[in-house]
Amino acid sequence: MEEVLTKEVYMKKFLIFVVCAMLYALCLASPGETANKFWWASCRIGGGDCLDGIDGNDLTAGDGAIVMMDAGSNTPVRYEYRLHASSTAESDPIVIAPDTNPGTLRWHLVSAFAVSFQAPAVDGLNRIDLAINSARSPATGRSEQYPEGTSTTSRWKMSNQVASTATEDTIVGLNTIDILSNKTFVAPVLGAATGDSVKVTGNNDGLAPTYMTTAATTITVASHGSSAYFFNNTTTAGDPITYALPVPIAGMQYCIKNYTGKTGVLTFQATANVYIDLDGTNGTAAGYIHCDAGGLGTGACVVASDTLHWVAYVNKGSWTAH
Repeated sequence: MEEVLTKEVYMKKFLIFVVCAMLYALCLASPGETANKFWWASCRIGGGDCLDGIDGNDLTAGDGAIVMMDAGSNTPVRYEYRLHASSTAESDPIVIAPDTNPGTLRWHLVSAFAVSFQAPAVDGLNRIDLAINSARSPATGRSEQYPEGTSTTSRWKMSNQVASTATEDTIVGLNTIDILSNKTFVAPVLGAATGDSVKVTGNNDGLAPTYMTTAATTITVASHGSSAYFFNNTTTAGDPITYALPVPIAGMQYCIKNYTGKTGVLTFQATANVYIDLDGTNGTAAGYIHCDAGGLGTGACVVASDTLHWVAYVNKGSWTAH
């Protein structure tokens, strides 16, 4: 009976050994990214106790390391590295190669991911110090913010930022008064306004555009804007002056009048396929209205009602449509 029990005990121990051996084999067969060792160093480069002072023959790809800089005159800082099988050129602190037997092993500075970072108070301020970068090339689809320039002329820069689809970009200050100093603003280049209307509250105080005509001629009124007043101030009595109207846009308006003590034949000329309504009747297409007598005080205005019609408002004189 005792011999049977002893065999059962041995069998159980043997089975436990087999299971443990299998689990150990599985661990060895798992991907090599699991760190075999974790190293500690007090400096990055310089040999000795620094990270690059660890002999490459003692390292295995997948090892990890923490570099905790000695306090001394420097602010204590921490770097975390992972050992990769690569031949990347050393570039402290991003890539560090062992000084002895480096082979194809390089320490690569790792990226840190976290839900949040909290900075303790330093000199009464919460802050995170970032090194100045002269240029960055973030991966496609990533946005980076970083300081650029020098220690005395630094600025924040964003690269590869995703374009906003919002119709407005709003900058909100944290205080009642936000001060921006030592900056130069460049005047924006504005295109033509395309809105249908502008609503202004309060007083809209502006001067009416007025122009003097001093000789018999044809005036292209649109060159003076969408609304203007023209006065005939020719030196020769009775000089004819024609005011050529543009293709009408509803709301355009122009007025013409013989100036004080002046006489002259005044004419409004329409463009092709456009009519001028005088006293409730349209003239001919591309026609005109004028005052034959052109006496003292003669004047009229026209207002565009749509893209094909001008409506005349006679101030004084005998006007006819043609």
